[in-house]
Parts: sequence; C-alpha cells; structure tokens
Amino acid sequence: MKLLSNGGCSFPTLQSGFRLSMTSEQVNVMGYIYILKSNKKNKYYIGSTKRSVAVKLLDHNVGRVISTKHDRPWSIVVTKEYATYSEARSVELRLKKLKRKDYLKKIEEDGYIRL
Repeated sequence: MKLLSNGGCSFPTLQSGFRLSMTSEQVNVMGYIYILKSNKKNKYYIGSTKRSVAVKLLDHNVGRVISTKHDRPWSIVVTKEYATYSEARSVELRLKKLKRKDYLKKIEEDGYIRL
C-alpha cells in the first residue's frame, strides 16, 4: 500500500491484488435522510445518502437521478442526520412504506421527521 499526500493529509491507495473491505459501521459513516419537493409538480422524493445533502440535491436538479429528472427543479423540505448510514437507510425505507402525502406535508410544515 502506498501513501499519497494531499495537502498535509496522507491516505492509502490500493494496489492491484489488495482489497479493502469495510462496512459503514466499521468506519462509522454518518448518514442523512432528505425529503425533496418538486417545484414543478406537487411531488415529494425521500432519499438517504452518505454524502452531503447539497451534493445530492445537485444530482437531482441536473438530472443524474432517473426517477426525479422529469420533475425538476427540486428543493429541500427537510434533512436529518443519523449516526450511521444504515440507520438513515432504515428510516428512509420506513418513510417510503407509509406512502402518505399528508404525512410528508406535515413533516414539511413541522420542519422535522418524526416516526
């Protein structure tokens, strides 16, 4: 494994034949839930990410997400941070199972996610 320098930070790079495998919990990656609302149509989108929510919003608004590209532009209704990505993903799936637009409107009015 080599180390590359990046402005004072060193990080390992993978060489052929070497594989690094870690789960989200092992590296304690934080996760985020976000709810978007289409400015074009009265639609909501629920998502989760390990990345910045601002970056994900950009992905949705430039058409990189197939399921949302026809309803652009999108704006953020609410976001919530979780200790791990798997926790955020679990909450995302529970919200999607509800399939209740009135509940998403309530979240928008209150400004937070409550399950």
